[in-house]
Amino acid sequence: MEILKRISLKKRLILLVLIFAVPFQLLTGYAILTGVNKVTKLNNEIKGIEHAKRYTNLIFLLQRHRGLLYIYMNGFSDPKVKEELLKLEEEMNGYFEECIEKCEDEEIKRRLESFNKEYRELKLPVVLKLRPDEAFRLHTDLIERFIKLLRSEAIKHGIVTDPNVKVRILADATLLELPNLVEIEGQLRGLGSGYLAKGEITPEERGRIVDLYSSLNSYENLIVWTLKNASLKGVQEELQSTRQSIQRLAAIVKTLFLTGEEGRINPLTYFNEATQTVNRTFLFYDFLSLKLEKFLIRVRNGAVAELTLTVLVSAALSGVALLFIAKIYRLTTASLDELTRVANQVSKGNFKVQAKIVVPDETGEVAKALNFAVNRVNETVRELRRTQNRLKKLLYYDTLTNLPNREKLVEEVKKLRKPVICLIDVTNFRFINEIYGEKCGDEILKELAYRLSSLFPGRVYRLYSDDFALMLEGEEFSEKRLREALGSIEAKPFHCNGLEVSVSLTAGVCIGREGSEKLINHAEVALNEAREQNRKVVILKESELPKQTYRRNLELLKELQSALKENRILLLYQPILNNSTDRVERFEALVRIKTKNGEILRPNEFLPIAVRAKLYHELSRQVITRALADFRELPFGVSINLGYPDITSKETKATITETLSRFPNPHRVTFEILESYSIESYQQVREFIKEVKKLGCSIAVDDFGAGFSNLKHLIELQVDYLKIDGSIISRLLKDKEAQVLCEAIVSLAQELKVKTVAEFVSSEELLRKVKELKVDYSQGNFIGKPMEIEKVKKLFL
Repeated sequence: MEILKRISLKKRLILLVLIFAVPFQLLTGYAILTGVNKVTKLNNEIKGIEHAKRYTNLIFLLQRHRGLLYIYMNGFSDPKVKEELLKLEEEMNGYFEECIEKCEDEEIKRRLESFNKEYRELKLPVVLKLRPDEAFRLHTDLIERFIKLLRSEAIKHGIVTDPNVKVRILADATLLELPNLVEIEGQLRGLGSGYLAKGEITPEERGRIVDLYSSLNSYENLIVWTLKNASLKGVQEELQSTRQSIQRLAAIVKTLFLTGEEGRINPLTYFNEATQTVNRTFLFYDFLSLKLEKFLIRVRNGAVAELTLTVLVSAALSGVALLFIAKIYRLTTASLDELTRVANQVSKGNFKVQAKIVVPDETGEVAKALNFAVNRVNETVRELRRTQNRLKKLLYYDTLTNLPNREKLVEEVKKLRKPVICLIDVTNFRFINEIYGEKCGDEILKELAYRLSSLFPGRVYRLYSDDFALMLEGEEFSEKRLREALGSIEAKPFHCNGLEVSVSLTAGVCIGREGSEKLINHAEVALNEAREQNRKVVILKESELPKQTYRRNLELLKELQSALKENRILLLYQPILNNSTDRVERFEALVRIKTKNGEILRPNEFLPIAVRAKLYHELSRQVITRALADFRELPFGVSINLGYPDITSKETKATITETLSRFPNPHRVTFEILESYSIESYQQVREFIKEVKKLGCSIAVDDFGAGFSNLKHLIELQVDYLKIDGSIISRLLKDKEAQVLCEAIVSLAQELKVKTVAEFVSSEELLRKVKELKVDYSQGNFIGKPMEIEKVKKLFL
């Protein structure tokens, strides 16, 4: 203490700051930063789950649309199918728009907009220009890209790499495995019902069912293996229920398609049976997703509590430090008594106390600093308390209506002895938002919350956008009372901006035996049934709920791998006719796979697998090498299809360059750019075209008039041929609009000095029409079907 008396007050303060304040603030700052990072990461994971739910719902809708459309396109005449398709397409339009609107990532938003554009091409009546199998394949490609997006989002948000093993187990099952299982079930549903509608099944089609059946069993076992160590409550029960539903579907598929004794069943009946399995698996997905979300929310709340405690402890320790400094001041001046008084008050939690400035010297400056610090601490404590209150309210209450939310409902339903959950949905709410605006929609939701609360005080919850819930004891519920309540609400118009707005309500009710979270999910099943059947109220008893539920083609991957190794990649060539000379001048190379059993697989069956298994580039390189070898000595041109992945692959481009260097006439080679894969960078496409044109090759754009219609890019790419989409050519004889469109494409091509090729020329009459419209080349089964190279030599040399 004697040494301290000999140095100035400033030096003593500097010494104290160096000894105590700086290390303490560094440690405190590090602790707070660590806590903030942890909370931010958990919030990001929770946000990723929310995104995944939206994408999964879109997958669910797309799969149902695919299956119903396949039934319809295979000639099943039940008008209910078309009616259901139109209703489903209307629902999907709104849901696509909602997903795009809520997406904050511009890159993901662009992908969703691209997906939406592809989906619009699969709607009635546009899709009817395609073959049923082609429509099914395009649906499947779109669903696979959604599943890939779901996987990338899970990785980006860090859910599958969370350090907590429970989170990783649930994330693997929910976000990586279940979507694939659902897709297998969806394909079994769609293909099986379509084959039944067609009334016959080919060996190739039966093979597809066999592959899917095998994959279904494999993925069922994978899900079980993944979740075997999950100790969360209810997981094994839900898993067992899901497995039973999957096994039931497998038994039906085996009976109908695999035993050799074909069963007879209405396609729609089979579709609905399979839908039960699809729905049950989706319910399991929702169950796991909710478990995962709740678990992360609990961890995040704990992290918030730790962070709050860290800040409070930091504030308390700062007060102690201030008190210690005040004691040192007493060695110099009696004014420190006042500072000591203030410090004592602060240490007791009184952050409203203020120090009097006794002497306007250094101690006075310290008093000012102390007062400022106390005020800041006071503000911090008040803000922390406000934050805690806000977090509690956000956790359990809806901010728009001030009603308790789903989390509150989940807690309170467990307390009931004979619970009844009633979910109420505004069926025309999307229409109200679109016509009157979202602000008006919010006002109507608040008024609806008020009316429901007046009829059922203390029993009303808001779950999602326009979904409300009633929680009642068994004796409080009656269907008559519910219908009267809904009728009274609908009878009195709502008002917004001086206009009267009518609402239409639908309700789904589940009567349970005891309170549980599953009861809410079951009520959602009842509500969905009410929506689908256009009924006002649907009531289900938990004990009577149907068993409902869904994974993937491993055999096809093995077939592709062995075909690449064993030289079973088959190339067929379809002739292309010069309409001016009536001579075949070129052939298009078409890839197939010949299985060990002698069956021929088409590209739509194995290309998606090739892409996902990273075998696509090896396949492309074999096709390029084989095609150029087959036509090396022939006096014909050859067209080879390339996708965007080929254009961006260094290895594929190297194969092209090396093979063409040994090819005697590169000007006879044409590369057709496909739009089966979305083009992410037109700059890369332009650079590729420039490189192959230097080598003497030509470039064609495939399916022009369908998807590849961006004239700006078309002009910049400087292609040599436009292949007019077959859906346009096939309608020329009976559709005036198709004729006008074809004439416009030909006119455009002539302006750009680009040759045109008509695809799908299937008759002599159609060939005459194509020539009349001044199309330069024709390709199709009337000109010649795809054939092996030996047959090309035999027929055309």
